[in-house]
Amino acid sequence: MSLQVYENQPKLSRREREVLSLVARGLDNKEVARRLCVAVNTVRTHLHSVNVKLGAQNRTHAVILAFQRGICELPRTGPTVAGLPPTPAEEPGPQREKPQVNIRAPESDHNPLTSRQVDVLSMLALGMTYQKIAGKLFLSLPTVKHHAGGAISKLNARNALHAVAIAIWHGLLPDPNQQEHHRSA
Repeated sequence: MSLQVYENQPKLSRREREVLSLVARGLDNKEVARRLCVAVNTVRTHLHSVNVKLGAQNRTHAVILAFQRGICELPRTGPTVAGLPPTPAEEPGPQREKPQVNIRAPESDHNPLTSRQVDVLSMLALGMTYQKIAGKLFLSLPTVKHHAGGAISKLNARNALHAVAIAIWHGLLPDPNQQEHHRSA
């Protein structure tokens, strides 16, 4: 994924960046609040502020926009994805290891996700809800949730947002910049 430089980029506070970073790791509001020793409502307030500042539709969209704009980094710890090209070991310095996941049945040599799982995660990365994805792909809502669940399981993610972050980090999703451009065409 390529990062673009955004002029007049909104400034997120240190706490907003901390909240966003924990959300990107798949933590829910309660877990984020516990780790930061704040109330759950405080986490909600920070996430609302982040969404407004970034122009995001939801928390997943906010995390993706923050990655694209270089505001926060993708999670760099966790299990590895089997079957993907090797990555450098995580050590202090410029090279870090990608999160890795135990894969049950890879679809190809390089992408463990089915094409439909990639479609669903890609649309989640654009800020679409499950309901909107169902309409766009002409699928039922339970089928969309099933595909998201399969991706979450294959990537050993905590939730859909975490699966999107892992998939982007491993290059399993198309470039979101092209998706946004393609979506508006």
